[in-house]
Amino acid sequence: MIAVDHLTTAVMDALSSGYCPTSKTVFLLRLVVAVAIFCCAGFGLIAAGSRSRGPESRFALRVCGAVAIVFALGAAAWDLFGLSGCGTHATAGLLWDWPW
Repeated sequence: MIAVDHLTTAVMDALSSGYCPTSKTVFLLRLVVAVAIFCCAGFGLIAAGSRSRGPESRFALRVCGAVAIVFALGAAAWDLFGLSGCGTHATAGLLWDWPW
């Protein structure tokens, strides 16, 4: 166990409480809506790529669609993993663990 002084504890409390949303329900609803928008856009690009005539534009649209979907899922996982520090006790989340 690492011994921490009062300043480090205060910084950990400030960082973990500053990241945690005030309403987890609203946060999760907004996250799901944002992920759904990016995934729909990605699937739309993939569908447009399958209907495209040129092989270059077909490849480009499919790659852009895949990137949008991977971005949406990765960003959602990053945000949900960052909420690991939100709780009743003062524990830094994964996003804030790297300096210590």
